[in-house]
Amino acid sequence: ICGWSDNISNVIDSLINIVKTIDIVLVNNQTEDNINNIMSTYQNHNVKFIKGDFTLDSTLNNANASEAKHAVILNDEKFINDEKIILATLSLKKVSPKIKVVAQLNDQEKISFLKRANVDVVLTNHSFESFMTTFHITNPSVAHAIENIIDKNSDNNVKNRSIPEEYIGKKFSELFNYFYNEKNEICIGTFYEEENMGISEFLSSDTSALDKFIKNKLKEHGHSLDDKNKLNVNLNPNKDDIINKGQGALIIT
Repeated sequence: ICGWSDNISNVIDSLINIVKTIDIVLVNNQTEDNINNIMSTYQNHNVKFIKGDFTLDSTLNNANASEAKHAVILNDEKFINDEKIILATLSLKKVSPKIKVVAQLNDQEKISFLKRANVDVVLTNHSFESFMTTFHITNPSVAHAIENIIDKNSDNNVKNRSIPEEYIGKKFSELFNYFYNEKNEICIGTFYEEENMGISEFLSSDTSALDKFIKNKLKEHGHSLDDKNKLNVNLNPNKDDIINKGQGALIIT
């Protein structure tokens, strides 16, 4: 987890609740008091701290970023700006091209730059806040349902499930009935990872200065991002859609 946020405890809690044995490394330049409070809270969990600038290779190497499966870059306007988020994404992808980076942005206009740095997931607080504010007025039942699903203490959550082999080649309606009748779960869609999406698919055709900068930085360190995977989600499929090998199911418990 790179960076800092007033919400960092909730992020750590959510990760620990989902994956009990998860290893978490905090990378930031926070004050000793802030870090001591966090480390004290999670002293019974495998949470470690590396002090330093998370845009630097040396700091990321100290944090063993090359072995990490995921990286979260928190963006609190009091501590970090969007430009640093973009640079940190570049640095992480340079250290480990296969790492999946989830990054927060404040300015939605910079999303295109972050995608050119090959980020995997972009989170924008403002867009979610606007969405929820609107729906609390126009569709309050929908807003409350979403809040219930994302509440870490709720009994109802969205989860992924493996699809039993016997349902490969069958219709989505049959898969839906399986989860509903056998598991008492509602299947709301399917997902799969599309492999071999290269960085060139994110870059503009006229190659801007930022595009060139990204390409040059990657080449300097001998890294390629041609093996990037893209996650495809299909919500509320047609009942006659055929389930393919490699797909997973999204369910509401």
